[in-house]
Amino acid sequence: MTGGRGAGHIGLYLPSLAVGGAERVMITLANGFAEAGRRVTLILDRAEGGLAPLIAPTVSVVPLGVRRTTQAGPVLARAVAEAAPDVVLSALPHNNLVALASLRGTPVVITEHLMLDRELMDRRRLERLALRLAIRLLYRRAAGRIAVSPDAAVAMAAVAGLPRGAVSVVGNPVIPALPQALPSAPHPWLTEQPGPLVFAGRMVASKDVATLLAALALLPQERLILLGDGPERAALEAQAVALGLSARVAFVGTVPGTDAWFARAGAVVLPSRHEGFGNVLVEAMAWGTPVVSTDAPGGPRYILEDGDLGPLAPVGDPAGLAAAIQTCRADPVPADRLRARAAEFTWSTVTQRYLERLDRAATGHSAKDLSA
Repeated sequence: MTGGRGAGHIGLYLPSLAVGGAERVMITLANGFAEAGRRVTLILDRAEGGLAPLIAPTVSVVPLGVRRTTQAGPVLARAVAEAAPDVVLSALPHNNLVALASLRGTPVVITEHLMLDRELMDRRRLERLALRLAIRLLYRRAAGRIAVSPDAAVAMAAVAGLPRGAVSVVGNPVIPALPQALPSAPHPWLTEQPGPLVFAGRMVASKDVATLLAALALLPQERLILLGDGPERAALEAQAVALGLSARVAFVGTVPGTDAWFARAGAVVLPSRHEGFGNVLVEAMAWGTPVVSTDAPGGPRYILEDGDLGPLAPVGDPAGLAAAIQTCRADPVPADRLRARAAEFTWSTVTQRYLERLDRAATGHSAKDLSA
C-alpha cells in the first residue's frame, strides 16, 4: 500500500482495447486516476484494439499475451504480484471471475456495465449455466462490487445470490465537463425552431428505432434526424418510406461527434428495449436539451430520476412514445436542471466516486461498506 492513503497504486484489468462501452469507461477511469495523482497499471489479456490512442502516457500498460481470458489466471497472478497494486478494478464477467479466482492477496473490485441477467441470456445454455454458477461462487469474494445503475445493481445481486446492498451504484463517466460554446448547426433543420427530434446510436434491434419511426407517424408536426448506422438501417429506411415519412426523416449515418447535433436538437429520443446506461441522455442533458426515453431496463430511469427530468415511455409502444414526445414538447424540463444532473456524470465526478470506493477496498473495508 502506498503512503497509507488507500489505493495509491491502482490496477485495472480488461480483456483488450477493443472499441466497447466498458473498455472506454475503464480507460477514462484509468486516465482520471492518473490525473488525480495515483499510480495506474492497466492490465490487458491482449494488447489490441482501437482505443489505445486514448490511454494517457502516465498510465502503464501490461499485456498478458493470452488469447482467451479463461487462460489468463496464472499469468494475471504473476503480473499483479510483480506490479503490486493496492487494489485491482476489473470489468466484464469473464475478467471479473478470473481476477477473483486468481488474486487472493490483492483486493479486487468488480464492475458490471450491462444488465448481467440479460448478458447471460445471450449465452448458450451450458455456458450460461457455468457462468451463473461461477458468479455465485466467486462474486461474493470481491472487496467491492459496482454497477452503473440501480437496475444493473439489482441484476448483479440477483445473479450472484447477494443482497442488493452488496452492490454499489456509480454511473458512467460520460462527459469531460459541461459544454459552454454552442457549435454551428451541421444540418439545416437544426437552424429552425422548434428543433427536430434527434436519435443517436447503432441501428440494431435493441435500440428499437422502428418504434420511434412508428411514433413519428403519429406526430405529423415533428421531424427526426437519425445519427448512426448498423444492420437494421436498410429495413428502417424502407419502413420510413412505407409510413410516408421520407420528407420528415433524415438518415445521416455515422458522425464524428454528437455535440453539434444535440446542442441544437428540439429533443433527443432514446427508444431502446434495454440499455446498459444511456450515455446519450447525459450527453444531451449537458447541453440543456430535453430528452425522452423508454423506461428500458438499465440506466434511463436512474439518469432521468424516475421521469422527473424527462418522460419515460413504455418499451415498444409507439403511441406511448408519441405521447411522451408531446409531453416533452409541451412542458420541457428547464435546461439548468438538465445540466445539473449531467454534471453528476462528468469524468472528474465519477472518477472521485470510484476513488472513494477503491480507497476503502484497499484499506480493508468490506464490500458492504463500499455500497454507500
